[in-house]
Amino acid sequence: MSNPYYMNEFSEYVCIGDTITRTIGDTVYTARVEQDIETRPDTDYDIYTDGQLNAWRNDEWSFVVVVISAERDGWTKDYISSLCGIEANMPNLEINCADYLTEVAHELMMEASKE
Repeated sequence: MSNPYYMNEFSEYVCIGDTITRTIGDTVYTARVEQDIETRPDTDYDIYTDGQLNAWRNDEWSFVVVVISAERDGWTKDYISSLCGIEANMPNLEINCADYLTEVAHELMMEASKE
C-alpha cells in the first residue's frame, strides 16, 4: 500500500496482536488485531469453497477484529471502536489482507477522532 497518509501499516502476513498507531491532534490511536472467535465460515456463511473451508480448519487463515484504543494525557480508553468478521491471511484472495486491515484501521481511527 505504501500510503504516506497512513504513516504505518500492518505487515503482509497479519498476526494476532499486531498493532499500528496514528496521532490525530493530541491523541494517539492504536489499532490492534484480535482473534474473532465468534465468526465461523462453516456455519455463518455459505460463500466459501471446500478448499477455503479446509484451509480455515487447518489454521491457514482466520477471522479477526480490528480494535481501536486512544491515549491522551496519560489516559487510555480501549475498545472505542472495532470491526469484526474480517478475513485475514486467506490464500488466493484478490485483495491484500494487510492493505485492507490498514485501511479499516485508519477509517476507524478517523471516525473515533470525531467523537
